[in-house]
Amino acid sequence: MKLLKPTWVNHDGKPIFGIDIHPDGSRFATGGQGEDSGRVIIWNMAPVRNEDEEKNENVPKILCEMDNHLACVNSVRWSNNGYYLASGADDRMVMVWQMISYGGTSRVFGSGKNNIEQWRCAHTLRSHTGDVLDVAWSPHDAWLASCSIDNSIVIWNALKFPEIISVLSGHSGLVKGVTWDPVGKYIASQSDDKSLRIWRTMDWKEETAIFQPFEECGGTTHILRLSWSPDGAYVVSAHAMNNRGPTAQIIDREGWKANMDFVGHRKAVTCVRFNSNIFTRTIKRGNQSKQQPYTCCAIGSRDRSVSIWLTALKRPLVVVHDIFNNSIMDLTWNQEGDELLACSVDGTVCYFNLSSDEVGSQLTKDDKTKLHEKVYGKSVFSSGSTNLANSIIENPEMLKLQQQQKELKEKQASKIKMMTTPTKTVVQTALIEGQPLDVKSKQIETRTPDGRRRITPLHIAPQQASFGVSPKPFRSLSQNLFDSPTSSSQQGQPGSNVFIEGQNKVMVKKEVMDGVTTLDSNVPVSALDSRFTQKQTTDGKATAAAAAAEKAKLTAESHLADQPKPVAAVTEVSPKADVSTAKSGTSDIAKMASAAAAAACAEAAAAYADKTKDVSKLKDGPVVAPTPPRSSQSLKGKRGDASSDKPIIKKPRKEYRTQQRIAAAAAAAAAAAAAAAAAATPTSSGTSVAGGSSEAASRLLPAKPLIKIPTPETPKKLQLNVPRQSSSTEPDLVVELENSDSVTAKSVHKLRGMKENETIWESILTSKGTILTGNRFVVCVSCENQTVNMFSSEGRRLLPACLLPSVVSILQCSSGYIMAITTSGLLYVWDVRRMEAKVSRVSLLPIMKGGDITIKNSLVTDQGVPAILLSNGKSYSYNSSMSCWMLLCQQGDTLSLCSDHQACQPSQGALSASGPLTTLQGPSLRAGKQSNGMSQSNRTLQRSSTMSYLEGQLSAAQALKSGHEYRFWLLTYVRYLVQEEQESRLRDICSELLGPFYKVGAEESQWQPLELGLSKRYLLDEVLPIIGSNLKMQRLYTEYQEELKILNEKSLIT
Repeated sequence: MKLLKPTWVNHDGKPIFGIDIHPDGSRFATGGQGEDSGRVIIWNMAPVRNEDEEKNENVPKILCEMDNHLACVNSVRWSNNGYYLASGADDRMVMVWQMISYGGTSRVFGSGKNNIEQWRCAHTLRSHTGDVLDVAWSPHDAWLASCSIDNSIVIWNALKFPEIISVLSGHSGLVKGVTWDPVGKYIASQSDDKSLRIWRTMDWKEETAIFQPFEECGGTTHILRLSWSPDGAYVVSAHAMNNRGPTAQIIDREGWKANMDFVGHRKAVTCVRFNSNIFTRTIKRGNQSKQQPYTCCAIGSRDRSVSIWLTALKRPLVVVHDIFNNSIMDLTWNQEGDELLACSVDGTVCYFNLSSDEVGSQLTKDDKTKLHEKVYGKSVFSSGSTNLANSIIENPEMLKLQQQQKELKEKQASKIKMMTTPTKTVVQTALIEGQPLDVKSKQIETRTPDGRRRITPLHIAPQQASFGVSPKPFRSLSQNLFDSPTSSSQQGQPGSNVFIEGQNKVMVKKEVMDGVTTLDSNVPVSALDSRFTQKQTTDGKATAAAAAAEKAKLTAESHLADQPKPVAAVTEVSPKADVSTAKSGTSDIAKMASAAAAAACAEAAAAYADKTKDVSKLKDGPVVAPTPPRSSQSLKGKRGDASSDKPIIKKPRKEYRTQQRIAAAAAAAAAAAAAAAAAATPTSSGTSVAGGSSEAASRLLPAKPLIKIPTPETPKKLQLNVPRQSSSTEPDLVVELENSDSVTAKSVHKLRGMKENETIWESILTSKGTILTGNRFVVCVSCENQTVNMFSSEGRRLLPACLLPSVVSILQCSSGYIMAITTSGLLYVWDVRRMEAKVSRVSLLPIMKGGDITIKNSLVTDQGVPAILLSNGKSYSYNSSMSCWMLLCQQGDTLSLCSDHQACQPSQGALSASGPLTTLQGPSLRAGKQSNGMSQSNRTLQRSSTMSYLEGQLSAAQALKSGHEYRFWLLTYVRYLVQEEQESRLRDICSELLGPFYKVGAEESQWQPLELGLSKRYLLDEVLPIIGSNLKMQRLYTEYQEELKILNEKSLIT
């Protein structure tokens, strides 16, 4: 035996808690404490084995150093295929590392060390709520187990990280070690609760718990790394007691009996590690010889000693004392079984090399597999599936379904193979060279006439740094690993790509823009125009309050134009009007407003009183208050110019401006004040009211609308292409709207239909058209006079012009339905075929109040359901039966971010679900890679979020009456439920689709055979094969398959 301690293997004096040799034997990993974080280091094994390699400076010792963990690393384990490296740490995370192809070296953060190999964290597994003390890969790397001080063991699906298969909760103390049965039927764990528990992998339930050998043990060890023998016959625990002496307890698989143990250590056993090989020796008894298999086991203890045992011997093969200055933390064997590494809290590593004469000859891998199959049967991993329960097919229907699905997969695979064009094989560069990509031969150089060289930047594609590279054995010989590839690149290299650049080809354009004022796009146009249209006063007495009042007036006048115009009334104004009169004039409004509105009114009036010293008097006589014009120009009149036969138009006095400010403040403070101001109309035309300034203000300045929907511009000409049916050979219809066509000195507006530039029909409109829409059923035009005109595709008017309260801002049509949204925020949907309104005068205020919310997209489905997408990412539809708005979806919400349903979608993805729901969701409907990083730490949250998201999509498609999308999301939902084995929800869906099995009365049955035009039993026929793809659900499949078959036979008979 050879024993040595490589002093260069260390963590800068910090403890090393975990160590493991790579399956190919060329590297090993250590995990422990770093400077201010956890540290994982991958070392070259060659300098440990060979002294010449150790002395050779060209042979690297550290291959890669990773410090992603936030706290001390307690365990590191390579996967059996060497593809992954798992590490568990005090930061409650398990990280899975994977080699990447990267054309250069990386550097450890904060140091000058270069990594020879490039390893990156491919998966971060978050589920534990305490320090992770041990990790272990299952045979064939199907699962990864991790244990923690949170008293639990988490089983991760290694085929689909970060999915959690199960959480084993049974220990009442810190779980400090975990190991797998080499056959794959059990997993064992040891805890500070003085127990060792065996768990079944078939159903993840506890098989047994052993307490007796551990009753006298105390929690004195940092870890309890137990190990399972490679023949599967024994589990050897750490830290057991026998007659008050520390032992390593041997637990027999046959009956889980604890009758034997390894003794000799003076302090508690911390770690046990079996050699992965099964050895054999020849036993001669007389003239007969027999092969006896046995195993080899290494034990580390707190007494700083390592013992190596052979199960064929009663005493240890070797015991090495005092090789460390502190407790031993971990042990690891290489695949050949002749090398052993041990690490300690003192931060050092010890190397053992054993000869074949000392340990014996090994069984081959095939002989080892045959031994397992002979004793335990075939491994549960032989099928390559992690779905182990109910693996026996119980009925011929299920067997038939399995065969059909297999044949279908083979056909699809062959079809894809035939359609796929062969691609050129990409040869990857060796990762161990640590050299950047040689792009010099690809770069483009140009030379200017003065001899200067210019290099065009070359984009390096990101796929050059990709995960999934299988690590190869590290070349340990002193080859020119760090030599520059100049010689190889220069030989056989084509001529340099250098171009001589003429001076006339070089042009440098420099633009300097001074004095450019950038305007905020969110500022209303009226606010910008007021700077130019507002006339400035010449007397210099205009105050900031007057300017604000003028702006409020202009805003009110613009909104008043869209409202019904009040009848002009004569109001007598007291010649001694003052500020107190203005206050009293708004008493009715203040009474109806909220407390906040009243406070705002008082504050505005007080501010005005402080600035106003005197008020000029009006001349006696009535003053006509006409409806304000739409234009924003100021109306002026001179004092004393009033004549007896013509009404006097005077500039609004300061009292009115005060009232306007008060009314505007009240409207902005509370909706109740706005409603009260709008309701305040004159009782009769010509009524003289003393101090009636509030009545005049209510007529001149109505309540400010709470919804702002822009008025569409009036175009000169609009064109609409109306495609015909696919079966029709006629050309498409082009509908053209032309405004302001001057004929006989009168302005008329034409709507004409054309085919191949030939007019086939024409209609005259009495007002300018603003929006044109249509299909092969109806053509619709909205006009400036607040009307909507409907025509057939042949030019026949279907209805008289429909007058709406305000101008139409959005006009959509689908099939025989028309949707209109007015500038005042009212929604209408008409069924042109039946001449009826599906939705009438429904306000958009419930979905658009609060903030500057605008309509981003809108549509009406073929079934007449209106849907609106707002700028805040929320989509709504109005349900006329329920008389309320329904929230369909919200872009970027928690459910869509946490959902993990993409793997359950068909191969064509979300593109197959085209429809109104897909149109509303747009890019938020993720059909590619999952982005569920928010929920990776909590698998339960992710599962609940995914099911809630899919149920929301299903109900949204149902609300929009989109049958195609409903079917798509139903099948996706069922696939996910089958994947998560949610039998209760699957049964609920199947029962709803199947309907009543026995005939019931019409009053008792509420079941409808159709859903959005789709047969429910036809949908069930599609759902059942998906359920049957999981053998655990075969009884559910069989139950509903038989019932559906009986009902289909009954329907054929009847």
